[in-house]
Amino acid sequence: MSSKLNVAIPQLLTDRHLNRAFMAELDVIRYFGRGLDDSLHLGDGWAEPEENQNWNDGYEASFEVVLPAVPDSTCLLTLEVAPNLMSGVAHQDVTFYFNGLRLGFWRIEEIDQRSIEIEVEPEFWLKRNNGVLGKCTLFLPNSARPSDFSNSKDQRRLGLCFQSMKIAYKAA
Repeated sequence: MSSKLNVAIPQLLTDRHLNRAFMAELDVIRYFGRGLDDSLHLGDGWAEPEENQNWNDGYEASFEVVLPAVPDSTCLLTLEVAPNLMSGVAHQDVTFYFNGLRLGFWRIEEIDQRSIEIEVEPEFWLKRNNGVLGKCTLFLPNSARPSDFSNSKDQRRLGLCFQSMKIAYKAA
């Protein structure tokens, strides 16, 4: 059962979407961090990229996935992440929305890097003139400022550290 999140979705799939989407191909691993083409962006809710990773900055973070056509079958979107757990932050709750549909919830209580896997059905994609769009939004209510719990001067509100993402057809 999925629930709706009120997310503004563009009505037309424009060249901006195709040229600026974070992910635009199936079966390709997309790495986060410095070195990203400046014409690509993650959307709202992200800290400045670090060497091999990006942190969210705030309670929500978003990015777009654009494909040339509706996938033939269910896809699996995989995010490699590590949580911000420190004294005073025992876990990170993660809720994932795809085009406003709630597709998953995770409570991460261990510091180790882990995979978050989300099944995306073909009917969840928004058809546009020249392709399909998936607006991905992560709700991270336990994001916290390191400066609130230590001598750090870091004022970013961090929840998850993102290393990579892949979207591919789900194995049968």
